[in-house]
Amino acid sequence: MLDNESAEYISEIFRALSSKERILTLETLSVRRTKLMDLAKKAGMSRSGFQNIVDDFRNARLIEHTEHRSYYTLSQKGREVLELVRKIHHTLEPTEKKYREEQLKQSIAKFGSGLSKEEILEIIEKAGKENGTKTP
Repeated sequence: MLDNESAEYISEIFRALSSKERILTLETLSVRRTKLMDLAKKAGMSRSGFQNIVDDFRNARLIEHTEHRSYYTLSQKGREVLELVRKIHHTLEPTEKKYREEQLKQSIAKFGSGLSKEEILEIIEKAGKENGTKTP
């Protein structure tokens, strides 16, 4: 069971991971040390706007300065959190693919595409292959 301090720290981690740009930034930092300006550019943000993300990462102890102060890298804690994020993705990915496939089937059925059953099944099969899933 989490105590108040632990719950606060977990909350900081979730705040730091609250968008795809933030998660992709951690992925970038897992590969190489990077300047703040380069991270901001990759995320499509200004340096000053990106500073909030860096502050959240630092508060959650996910990143640290390298030997050269203008570069950042993942901390050990950041590597552990990123590994957990990857495990979550790996665990949920099959469910998400199945959900998208089902949504496609429902959309085709709902809008009466005028396609034959065989054409619909072919579209679904193609979508499944693109998503890396098997279709019935």
